[in-house]
Amino acid sequence: MDTKSIFAKRFRELREAAGLKQSEMGEKLGVSRGSISFYENCDRTPDIEFVANAAQYFKVSSDYLLGLTNAPTTDPYRRAAFDSLGLSYEAVDYLMMLNQVEKENHFGPSYVERRDLLSYFLSLHREIDDFLTQCSLYVSKSLKGHDPRFTYTNEYIMCMDTLKAHGFSISANEEQTRYLFNERIVPILRGLLDSYVDMNRRVHSAQH
Repeated sequence: MDTKSIFAKRFRELREAAGLKQSEMGEKLGVSRGSISFYENCDRTPDIEFVANAAQYFKVSSDYLLGLTNAPTTDPYRRAAFDSLGLSYEAVDYLMMLNQVEKENHFGPSYVERRDLLSYFLSLHREIDDFLTQCSLYVSKSLKGHDPRFTYTNEYIMCMDTLKAHGFSISANEEQTRYLFNERIVPILRGLLDSYVDMNRRVHSAQH
């Protein structure tokens, strides 16, 4: 996607997120509604002054509007973290928040300890992918629920009894989600934490 198309897409997204019509946007930025339409449809290239005004109005960086970064922030520290770590903007915001919390509150694990734990988790590609897969299945099944038009009706109970007579069984959705959490998610998380503890023990032993 070229620069003009990226600007058009991001500018439109910001305008719509702000709940502004094209005519209202034009009034705020000192151009006509037609100009806004031209920019959003890639029919005209905005000049430098318009890009700067748009960035200032939406409190994002000009680089974000032009596609030079995917971080909308004007904060150079947040942008550097976003561009270098490859995390989502929300994840970077969370890490910055932890850092601020540590400065204001000295109770609990430090920001560095939490950051190192997160970095370790992210380095275990296969394990963390398995963990996220199970978590996604858990969320999906939790949201799905059961169909009250069929579950626990006479037909449902008859099917259950027939399957049980042949050595099979049907577990309710709640039982499946409980199994996923207790038998899949918890063991994986425990394994990740135990491996992190073991690694730190080895490092500590090597240093002493």
